[in-house]
Amino acid sequence: MRSDLNNAEENFNESLKISKQIKDNQGIADIYRGLGEIYGIKGEFEKAIDFLIKGLDYAKKAEDLQVVAMAYVDLGTVYGNMGDHQKAIEYHEKCISVLEETGDQYSMSKVMNNLGVVYLNKGEQEEALKYFEDSIKLSRSTGDIRQMGYGLTNASEIYIHDSKFDRAMEYLDESIKIFNKIGDRFKLAGAYCNYEGSCPCWHRARLFPRAYLLHHQG
Repeated sequence: MRSDLNNAEENFNESLKISKQIKDNQGIADIYRGLGEIYGIKGEFEKAIDFLIKGLDYAKKAEDLQVVAMAYVDLGTVYGNMGDHQKAIEYHEKCISVLEETGDQYSMSKVMNNLGVVYLNKGEQEEALKYFEDSIKLSRSTGDIRQMGYGLTNASEIYIHDSKFDRAMEYLDESIKIFNKIGDRFKLAGAYCNYEGSCPCWHRARLFPRAYLLHHQG
């Protein structure tokens, strides 16, 4: 894994030299963003932030709003991983503002789900649920069923916490059908965990057999 990241970093640095020589601001922005992602994966967050901010500056010069938006969300992700929830929220909100300008609802649903996770990690469940529900609504309208499954599973956690088990069951039913359909076994396992592990024993007896049947029905 680390060797792959090091190889990718070398390739980015070579490409960066060429992009700077030909003054390709858009290419430079993409490369800096890629380097930021590599250092984020490595856990070297300060370096990640430095590269992402450089990428953001070049994306603005190139007037590439899509890369500007993604640089904002990448910065939000890094700050979230650092535990700086407020900074994470600020950058996600900046991303949403740009996506509203471009009309990219497909990316918007993903960013809203991410922002919901930040609020959930911050302990603000009501705010988190609002963003999860917005993400579900948008992904349903764009036909992005994978993202819809993510939002449904995340929202179900809050409904379980609030003892709204019927609503949680409704969301988990739908998310399990989605993850079965697209073959996402990792997320399918997460949905099952919500069924079996998060409900009181009396309600779990109703939920888990239902999850089992959904799995085998597909």
